[in-house]
Amino acid sequence: MIHQAIGKWRGNILTLALALPFICVFGIFPSPTACGQSLSWIAWGLAVLLLPSCTLGAMARNLKPLLIFFAVFGFAVLVSAAILKIPLDYTYATLGFIAGALCVLYLGAAGGASPQAASLFNVICRSLILAGMFNAVVGILQVYASELTDGTLMVESHLRGRATGNTRQPNHLAYLLLWSMAAIAATVEAEVLRRRWAVPMLFTLSFALVLSASRTGLLGLILLTAWAFFDPGTGRKGRNMLRLTPLLFAAAWLLALALAGQKGIDLGAQTRLADGASSPPRMVLLRDAWQLMREHMYWGVGWGEFNFVWTLTPTAVRTKHHFDNLHNIILQWSVELGIPVAIMLTGLISWAFVRAFRLSKADSNIPRRGCLTYKRYAFLMAALMIVPSLLEYPLWYAFFLFPTVFMLGFCLAPAAAIVRKPGVNALGQGIVGLLMIFGGVFIAYDFSKVVQVFQPPAHGEAAPLQERLAIGNSSVFFSNWANYGGARRLRTGKDAELAAEYASHGVIDTRLLVAWIKSLHEIGDDKRARYLAARLAEFNDEQAKKLLAPCKDELSAAQAFQCGPAVDELSYRDFRTLRWPANESHK
Repeated sequence: MIHQAIGKWRGNILTLALALPFICVFGIFPSPTACGQSLSWIAWGLAVLLLPSCTLGAMARNLKPLLIFFAVFGFAVLVSAAILKIPLDYTYATLGFIAGALCVLYLGAAGGASPQAASLFNVICRSLILAGMFNAVVGILQVYASELTDGTLMVESHLRGRATGNTRQPNHLAYLLLWSMAAIAATVEAEVLRRRWAVPMLFTLSFALVLSASRTGLLGLILLTAWAFFDPGTGRKGRNMLRLTPLLFAAAWLLALALAGQKGIDLGAQTRLADGASSPPRMVLLRDAWQLMREHMYWGVGWGEFNFVWTLTPTAVRTKHHFDNLHNIILQWSVELGIPVAIMLTGLISWAFVRAFRLSKADSNIPRRGCLTYKRYAFLMAALMIVPSLLEYPLWYAFFLFPTVFMLGFCLAPAAAIVRKPGVNALGQGIVGLLMIFGGVFIAYDFSKVVQVFQPPAHGEAAPLQERLAIGNSSVFFSNWANYGGARRLRTGKDAELAAEYASHGVIDTRLLVAWIKSLHEIGDDKRARYLAARLAEFNDEQAKKLLAPCKDELSAAQAFQCGPAVDELSYRDFRTLRWPANESHK
């Protein structure tokens, strides 16, 4: 497990493996990102398996802020699940992510402290450039030649006039493109990539960034540019590349408009520009989040329970949007875990970033090939996730979380040489790497149990829904999605109601609410059904209007259960009745 250099074959394998989670075209409802998540675990497990090892004790002091952060976070998640007795799917997934992040953190620190730091960082940069360029090309084709994106190698964009790449989300595409830009600057500084290739590559990435129409991506580009002008530690050649990005972005914008005019395409970027920077649905969400924080100041509503509590709490004004995330990581901690825990977590992660900044700055005086300060670029890439984490939720995905944690670990690596111990330490690293690979394979297998609830086998006779639902319920991480499918498809009142109640702790949308209301009526619980119907009416979308249509006619309203008087004495707590006596058989 101790390598004096990262061999060519090893570097090529890792480059491809680390790029695959962003390139993966395979995605199935109910979780199109499950394949990418699985591949991320496998890729980073392979990296842990193949790359240099070092003693844990030598790194513990520098990694202390992040180690305490993950310990506090994991403990808070466990306490939240134990006290509220909520389904454990989300808790298991979160704890798994914490364990994986700790493994990648160790890998980053070990790599940053090893003699192969330059080689390792170049491998990471190559993987990001490969993934970014591939997705940039896909994004351009999605907008201007959508007939070529047939789902075989390239995903078809579901947003007219906007690029999503194979990441399936415009914001995700934008974050990857920004990482790729930073990686190009780093490899130019290292004299690994020639400038005559770097400029057209940066233009391609900028063009795709325009087509993504991501406002958080634009903020990230501003951060990237500001960094190039104010931080001398990243080196002259790399800074010159990054300073070009605003000009390349402006040129790409003009080209995008010209091509769109020729082809008669309505660019998403034009629409987003007309809408401005504000987002009315987000303003409503922030207002409701503030109210929930005031009501649950100390202990929060429960980890993963925001969507459940928010949806089932009466409010005067809603939009048609169902939010399962607060789009701000600090706000998410505050609402779900309580303000005291949120303050602790924010302080610890800020401590980690400040320490990483100082160490990467101190390291800038160390001579490197091509004057490259590897840790400086690593910190820049980690810092690029700060803005998205305050406006979106990229770190909920392993393909963004693991590289970010790696970059922080790389910056926090001790500058002094680390004594290698090839015995137990190397064996332990090999076991950890294999466990991460196994974890990635298990995620894919676990998800396959749920897929059959929504998509029975194409060939052969499908098993009855009850049997498929039972298999889906045996999933460790995705059983809430199995119950979501069961709630909408089961005809038996009690079974459908139990499935809806369980699924509500994953995500509640209009379809689930309608199914839940109907199943409650079938079992004679019209009181709770009317309460849910009142919450559904607040969203005022088409399905809600259809269910509540009888209430507009006096004669029909008198006979329709959903049109009865409002039920004010109930709250979301009256629907949090999990751990039923039959829960074991249901789960």
